[in-house]
Amino acid sequence: NSFWAYKSDSSLNLIKYEISHFPAYGAYRNGELLSWSMGKHDGSIGTVFTKPEARGLGLATLVNYYVTSKVFQQQQRAFCFVASDNTASLKIYEKLGFSHAYDVDYLEFSSK
Repeated sequence: NSFWAYKSDSSLNLIKYEISHFPAYGAYRNGELLSWSMGKHDGSIGTVFTKPEARGLGLATLVNYYVTSKVFQQQQRAFCFVASDNTASLKIYEKLGFSHAYDVDYLEFSSK
């Protein structure tokens, strides 16, 4: 949760739920988790991260490949949401055969 740019007061519980109920893969070195990707509650692939010291090794591509293959076993399509300025993630998903489908704007609502 601490590595997730979109963390919130409830995101840790959501991440725990998704790890236990949807495809989730990680790449480890000497027992340390370096890179991960998860299937999300909405059927998408997300919460992808690689620690800075392990970037450029292809780990995110590898864990995304495994999550995508598991998602295809459960549903007919695989999709993800990537910020338009996140060029590293865009390159990974392009390598895996994903293509741009839509531009999406997110809105955040908060109580008064």
